[in-house]
Parts: sequence; C-alpha cells; structure tokens
Amino acid sequence: MLSLVGGMHGLKGSLFSLIVRFIFCISFVFLLSAVGAAAPPPNALVDDLAQTTGGGVDLSVHPVTGAVRFLHLKAGYPVQDIQALQAIGKGKGAESEAAARGFFSRYGQLFGLTDESKELKSKRHKQADRGRSFTRFQQVYQNIPVFGGELVVQTDATNRVISVNGKTSPNPIVDTAPTVDASVAKEKAVELVSRLYNIEPSSLTTSTPELWIYNPVLLDHELDKNFLVWRLEVSSDRMSDIDELVLVDANNGFTSLHFNQIPNAKSRTIYDNQNLVSQMDVLPGLGPVRTEGQGAYGITDVDKAYDYMGFTYDFYWTYHGRDSINNSGMILKATVRHCSAQYACPMQNAFWNPQASQMVFGNGFTAALDIVGHELTHGVTQYESSLFYYMQSGAISESLSDVWGEIIQQVYEPPVPANRWLMGENLSGGDEPVASAFGQ
Repeated sequence: MLSLVGGMHGLKGSLFSLIVRFIFCISFVFLLSAVGAAAPPPNALVDDLAQTTGGGVDLSVHPVTGAVRFLHLKAGYPVQDIQALQAIGKGKGAESEAAARGFFSRYGQLFGLTDESKELKSKRHKQADRGRSFTRFQQVYQNIPVFGGELVVQTDATNRVISVNGKTSPNPIVDTAPTVDASVAKEKAVELVSRLYNIEPSSLTTSTPELWIYNPVLLDHELDKNFLVWRLEVSSDRMSDIDELVLVDANNGFTSLHFNQIPNAKSRTIYDNQNLVSQMDVLPGLGPVRTEGQGAYGITDVDKAYDYMGFTYDFYWTYHGRDSINNSGMILKATVRHCSAQYACPMQNAFWNPQASQMVFGNGFTAALDIVGHELTHGVTQYESSLFYYMQSGAISESLSDVWGEIIQQVYEPPVPANRWLMGENLSGGDEPVASAFGQ
C-alpha cells in the first residue's frame, strides 16, 4: 500500500474545471429568476432568455427527447431574487445552487422539467478558478433517481449562470411500486454475472439493490421509454476485474442493462503478488512490502509502481491542486505481479479497480509511466464525474486517461520525439510501442 499524500502548498487550479473544459465541455451557470414569475411558452423561452440576458444563447437539443442538453449564455443570467438565495441556506455552494434553481424555475421547460424543486436533487458542488462554481443535479421522480439524468450548472463569481449541460428524461412517469422483490433482483444479477464470466455464484457479492428509473435514450439508445429498475453492482472475491453494474426490471425481472465498470487498459497484464496464483482473488493481496517514505524494495515492479504513482500524485497536485485521487488525501494503493487461477498466466491487463479503489498491475507493467498515469486517471474520473464505463462516456473516460497518462510521462520522463503520444512504448523493451494514443 502506498501513501502518497503530500502537504498543502496552495491550489494552482481546479482539475474538475479543467476536465470540464478539456473533455466534457460541461460549462453551466444558472442565475436566479423572480419567484412566482409566469414562464413564457416553451417556444418563446429561448428568445425570452436572450432578451433577459442581453446576449447570445448557444444551445443544442437532444434529437429524440427534444430537451436542451447544452446551453451557453454569452452574457450570463443575473441573480434576480436575493431572498431565494437565502432560502437555500449558507452551506457550501448554497448561493450557486440557489442561482441554478432560480434559473430552472423559469427556464426548466427547456430541459424537460416542470418543477425543479421536486425533480432535481443537488448532488455535488465544485469550486473552480476565477470564482466559478459547478453544481451537479440528479434528476428524480418521486425521489427515485433517473439513471443518466443529470444537469451540471456553471456560475461565475457573481452567481450569474453561464452554462448548463446534461440530459434528462422529460416526464419520467412510472409506477414506483415494484412487483419484483429486491431479493429476486439480486438472484437475477448474480445468475447473469456467473454466466457471463463462468464463475461460481458463491464467489459473487452484490450491493444493496436500489430503485432507479431507466430510460435507454439517455444512454444514446433509440428507445425513449421509462422503466422502473433495481440497480446493483456485482463483484467477485476471485476475479478482481469484475464490477458489473446491473439494472434489473422491477416489474418483469429481465435485465435492462449491464456492463463492467472496471476500465481495462490496452494490452496490460495482471498478476498476483509475487506472481503466485491464488484461488481467492482478493485485493490488495500480500504485504504491504513498501509504504510511504521507505527505501527501494529491490523488486522492479514494486519500486516502479512506487515511483510512478508518486509522479502521478505530484502532477495532479502541482498542476491542478488535487490532493490524491479523491482530492482528500486518499492513500494510493497498488498490487503488482497479480495473477488469478481464472486466467492463464501471465495475463495481459492492468486496471484501476473502482470498488477496491486501487491499481492492479501485471508482471512488468509498472515499467511505463504513461500507463500508470492512465490508470490512476480512471480513479480521478471515478471520483469527479462518475462517468459510466459504457458507450460514449466510457470512450471519454479512456480518452481522458490516454491524454493525462501521456502528459504525465512528458512532464516527468520525456520520451524521444518519435515516441511522443505513443502509449506504453516502454513495456516492450524495444522500438515497438504497445499502443498508440494519437499516432506519430
């Protein structure tokens, strides 16, 4: 286990805001509108907004639902009711949340909302540079969250709403009383994962099933229909690379959606500690063999993991003011030379395990700094944006990890010019890289 928590040296920027600008383009700002003011009809809301702000309005609309999924206000939407600001409270992000809710109370119809006070729950608040704030809202229906239904609002230092991004399911009306019991949903999920990975059901554990509303259109499928589902995660005590998210229909027991949330890197390897095959694939495994401040252990895989995780921590702290993966000083853990009886050894993989919150490396796969940075960035993504490792959001997660992994390498161990933007070129020990992120 590696503790790479450093001292506080003063923030130099916000990783969250950089992620938003660089990959997600999630710039959102919401300003308060007058309480009780009657909203214009939907087809006039954009014109009303442009007139109110005195500036241009850029937006894009979901091709199926018709709801706005991105909106940018060049002039910003001003706060109009100080009393409404005070009603939210004085906690962290209270004014930004109030500004956003005030904006939604007047223009929520653009996003498929009818009553923001009942349909949106504040999920997270982040303070960014230049006084900007980001407030993430979860869409709910009768207090049941909508899977993939989120809106992020950006406000400036004066609580003017700048932009909004995200997706909602307009009118997610469903019968919220399940006819399939939670225990049945657990059985269905375990049966599914057991069959998918050819593993004994007795080795699988599940999270507590929770009721959610699932609309496939929010994940870019064509079907626009709301379903009541049980959401749960299935993991294994024998295979550390399983963290299957499963949605089970709460009325018929069929699987609505499932995918593995562990982001596997390209051509990486997994081994047990010391390359010992274990029937019980339990993390973190044997040790710890080296902890923060200790000298070199003498095993290349151990010492490279220690050094490169340290470089990754230093990069996020120095350039983004981020204190470890979760920005709260979390201990960075890694298991090297990992192997499992479920696979042939050596295995070709290396990954960030979100459930165990640690890195897992195969024999020799700590030799590339860009790979270590790539995988730890998956951890940053887990704690910042909660991207599902599925379809486009999964591709964004991979792209983000590729970029930061390579940048970290270029900062601390610059490759020769011919190998810039090549991933894992140090693994082969020769001239051929393992993978190319952007081409030469």
